[in-house]
Amino acid sequence: MRSRTAARLDRAIFVCFCVIAFSALQYINLTAFAFATALLLWLAKLLISGREYRPQPLVLPSLLFLITAGIASALSFAPLLSWERIGSYALLPLAFVVAQNVKTSWQLKILVFLVLLSGTVSALRTGWQYAYGIGSRLVDVPADSLLFRDGIRSGDLIQLVNGHRTRSLQQWKAALESTRADPTLRLHVARQAPIAPLTSYFDFGIDRKDLDQWLNLPGTKVQRGRPQRATGHLDHFVRYAGVMTLLASLAFGLLITTPGNTARLILGAVLVALVAALFATVTRAYIIGLFLGCAFQLWLIHRRLRTAAIIGLAVCVLATILWVRKERGSVWLSAGDRFRVEMWKDALKLIPHHPWFGVGPDSVDQYGEHWHIRAFKEFDFRAHFHSTYVQLAVDCGLPCLAAWLWLLGGYLSFLNRSWKDSASWDPFARGTLLGVFAGAVIFVVASAVNYTLADSEVVAVAWLFMGLATALVRIEKEAQAQRHRTQLVVSAA
Repeated sequence: MRSRTAARLDRAIFVCFCVIAFSALQYINLTAFAFATALLLWLAKLLISGREYRPQPLVLPSLLFLITAGIASALSFAPLLSWERIGSYALLPLAFVVAQNVKTSWQLKILVFLVLLSGTVSALRTGWQYAYGIGSRLVDVPADSLLFRDGIRSGDLIQLVNGHRTRSLQQWKAALESTRADPTLRLHVARQAPIAPLTSYFDFGIDRKDLDQWLNLPGTKVQRGRPQRATGHLDHFVRYAGVMTLLASLAFGLLITTPGNTARLILGAVLVALVAALFATVTRAYIIGLFLGCAFQLWLIHRRLRTAAIIGLAVCVLATILWVRKERGSVWLSAGDRFRVEMWKDALKLIPHHPWFGVGPDSVDQYGEHWHIRAFKEFDFRAHFHSTYVQLAVDCGLPCLAAWLWLLGGYLSFLNRSWKDSASWDPFARGTLLGVFAGAVIFVVASAVNYTLADSEVVAVAWLFMGLATALVRIEKEAQAQRHRTQLVVSAA
């Protein structure tokens, strides 16, 4: 009976993993719920079946990181904000739950398939947003117009008019015709901020004559509305870029190791979709990070291509800088970069005063003025320190930062050792390990200029990949040992 119950729990846990693999980059609340469910089911299985815990790497630095972060939150200047932030940190055990419960290569293949499928679906949705539109954009709304008085601004995207969709110009014209006799209009408006392109949504009630007055103004123009920078299902382009970069790295690893033209064609199409969505975010750190990851993979797998990989990386980085400059204006020393540098300067003043457990995660949001954070006042904008390493030192203290660096260093060392032992593995296993390895390098590098731990979707995918890599290495070692035992039996016979 215990064995049957454990088997049912195993199946339920794997279903949770499938949900996580498909939802991690799109629906973080569903991901967190599925992870909590899998964790509880695993603990129940351990109690019921009495099965032993499989030893695995990185447990100690992970525990130290979570413990020190928890202490920092308990001692925080703003405990409520800190414990809310710890929720994203608490996704780290996902890696260990996955590593303990993924048992076969088929399960690995299903999870890899689902995570790439989810990324592809999201990328296609992003492509549809750019091709079809996300609203009808009012190019210029003069300040002396009745429409401006009603609250509508230049660049607003009208998505609904009295319940009629207006996400394309055809729908816009149809909606105007359908509501011709309506004296009042209810407009659902998407507004994209000029500095940080996040979208806010508003509902306005206006008189029909106000819209007609604007439409009759000379030079009035309505355009197809597109995202300023792609965000997918997420609320920020940086998060979306981080997720797409990790998935593209995995797809590239599988592409260069998988035999067969059909499989390569499918993986190539997936890679193109993911990279296109990544470029639509216009996020230079992750775009350059992907090029770095691809060059790193070629360096590892093709010795003869190492020089070409370095040259290709340099060319791609230069092209990216020029392209981002065209799309965003100033590439370096933009307003965002100056804000980042000023925050780092302020961090150097805070860290010596709170070296052991920091000020508490996100406490700077509440006490920034009290601690004389100049960037908040100079830029009239409140945000984090734009670096995971700096943020941890300020928020959680230097011991927590040391535990985090130990975790990342141990993870990269584990992946490096595993890659050196993977020469006899099958192509799927090698490609998966290669893509995860490059993704881990990208994650470590990008953390220097992005607060990756605040991006729940990014860390969820990163920890899922860590768990898959750990399970993959264990499964391959067990398979090798089984083959060795079989060879000994055959030799003895």
